[in-house]
Amino acid sequence: MMIHKIFPSRKHALHSWNFVMFRFAMLSLLFMMIAAGCSQVERRDDQYSISQEPQRIVPVEMPPSSDIDIAPSESTLSPKKEPETEFGIRLTRADRYSVNSILEKVLEYGITHVQLGGELITTVDDLILNPEKKAFVEAISRRNQSMGIHTYIWSSELNLEGRTFHFNWTAPLVVARQSAYRSVLQAVPEIDGVVLNFENAFLKPWEAVIPAGLPPFSSRERIRFVIDMVRSVVVDEMGKRLLVYAGTGKEEYATWLTEILENYPEEKITVITHASLQGNEFLDVWHPHFRTVGLHRHLLECDLTASAFGGMRFFNCLTDDLYEIWSQSRLHDVKGMIGLVEGEDFSRLATPLQMNLFSLAKMVFQPDIPPDMIWNESIQRVFGLFPASNEGQSLQALLRNSFFWWRRAGMVKGIPLLSYRGDLPEHADLIQPLKLIDSDALHPGIRFLLDELENPRKQTLIDLAQETLETTTWFNRAIRELEHIASSLNPSDYEWLKQRFEQQRLLANVYYYIKQCYWGFRYWEKNKSEEEALILEAHLQRLQQIGEHLEQQINSTDEIFYAKRIRDFVADIRGHFPRVILGWRDRQWNYLSDIRIKQAGPESVELSWTSEQPSISRVFATTGFPIFEITKSAVETPTLEHRVILDGLKRGARYIFKVQCSTEDGKVTNSGEYLFQTMPAPLL
Repeated sequence: MMIHKIFPSRKHALHSWNFVMFRFAMLSLLFMMIAAGCSQVERRDDQYSISQEPQRIVPVEMPPSSDIDIAPSESTLSPKKEPETEFGIRLTRADRYSVNSILEKVLEYGITHVQLGGELITTVDDLILNPEKKAFVEAISRRNQSMGIHTYIWSSELNLEGRTFHFNWTAPLVVARQSAYRSVLQAVPEIDGVVLNFENAFLKPWEAVIPAGLPPFSSRERIRFVIDMVRSVVVDEMGKRLLVYAGTGKEEYATWLTEILENYPEEKITVITHASLQGNEFLDVWHPHFRTVGLHRHLLECDLTASAFGGMRFFNCLTDDLYEIWSQSRLHDVKGMIGLVEGEDFSRLATPLQMNLFSLAKMVFQPDIPPDMIWNESIQRVFGLFPASNEGQSLQALLRNSFFWWRRAGMVKGIPLLSYRGDLPEHADLIQPLKLIDSDALHPGIRFLLDELENPRKQTLIDLAQETLETTTWFNRAIRELEHIASSLNPSDYEWLKQRFEQQRLLANVYYYIKQCYWGFRYWEKNKSEEEALILEAHLQRLQQIGEHLEQQINSTDEIFYAKRIRDFVADIRGHFPRVILGWRDRQWNYLSDIRIKQAGPESVELSWTSEQPSISRVFATTGFPIFEITKSAVETPTLEHRVILDGLKRGARYIFKVQCSTEDGKVTNSGEYLFQTMPAPLL
């Protein structure tokens, strides 16, 4: 998808070493002048404040500050007391309309603070170099202050384009970095704090080169130094708040920061960790470190746009996933939640982002509210349907399942390989990103699945076909169900929902052919089977037809983008696969349909499904994918209708199920994975 940015990214340039050193000296002098209180320092448009290499800054157009409704206010250097339970949002897009529409809702949702990051601000230096951006952030901060809401700005460190950094309090660059924070917080006193981030920095502290002859610094000592460098100005000198963003992934960083936190004053910093919507461990590598992180005030961030799965282009309703995350976070004394939001028109109520924000607000301020009550209120509030009506129940079921099925569309044997940001793969080697991961760090079950994908069998292709076709079948059924309740919906709501479901069905269908083409080609390369060549030819032609159809429609930049990706994908395989001139055929297998799961008792679940051919069947269940620890046979004699009840399950647990059918001639079909949460235990 094409994204138009207001703030262009900074561009690197190559210059001689003498000029770099000259710039280094001048920039250090500039910040020391700021620190000394010098006024009217002239800004050059081609200069970046603390860069060790020259950099071109492109003039940008910012929305005028008068477009942000502000109220005059008196600033203070004394820190504000944080509420016992916090509920914040992080804005990432520099779009006046979307920022205004979101800020108009902050009081309605009980939001206690607003973080400004992403395109709005990546480092404090942005507010020094760009007066328009400074005015924009200042207007937002004043507006928030007039409503009693705190404003925190994001800043990445080390914000240096060079590779060398001297971890010493008297070093010119250290003085310059501190001067930058001091200057910004004095110029915009309405800013209440800083969120320190390392992941998106030009130079991460652990990658910095220490000048020759100086003592070495461990990665842990470097991170501690930078935190102290910023804290001494933000907290100790300016009386503001410092939050440290713990990030999402690097395991070594999690260990380093945990060691730092063990001996760090609790009142000095707040830690923010990120909740993942992809893995089984909702906090990924941070989960084992929660006890230490919990010694400090701890906030948890959730991506309310589900940007990893296409964001707001699709109807990603996250209420149930957010409830699972919030329930787990309460066990670790998390003091609040932060919703990551991207720019969106909040003037329209029926948006997934608003529904997700509403759900999270309900959980934070009413911790014991069950998700069913949140859904009922959302359906009535957003769509005007009585929750207990047939139409209300039907719509609720569609929305509750939409994210699960869309997320599954991009799964390959239960691994999310295709679904990044809802885009189609950029290159043919779909598993290349996972090859870069240390194999020893992977779960043995995941390693087994990756080995199977690197050396696919015919059974692999059948499993992939079954897995994806279940998804397209669900979207077909969802669109038909939506048509049945269309008369009860506002016409614009109906068209809006239908458009998103149709787009998701289209991409799920594309994913089906991409999987079959990519792994079908790898399988054909091994055996040069004539039958597999005919099937691969059919899939390539179908994929090409979809791309041509999208090119003819050209209804959106998304469709143009998808069409090009499809064309490139087909061309890549065509370069290694001879076109089959005569004949092609579809893949045939014992297709499993109408797979249903329902609660059969407090500790039991009933599964039922239909097979295309008479088969015997089994059910697999687990709470720890990819290893299935529960197996039960459904029928011992071949049949088309299958039903099995699993007993003795844990109450309130999330189980992953899949079914398997085997025909009399030995053909096996494995379904995709299904998620089901059992009934919780009663409250005593």
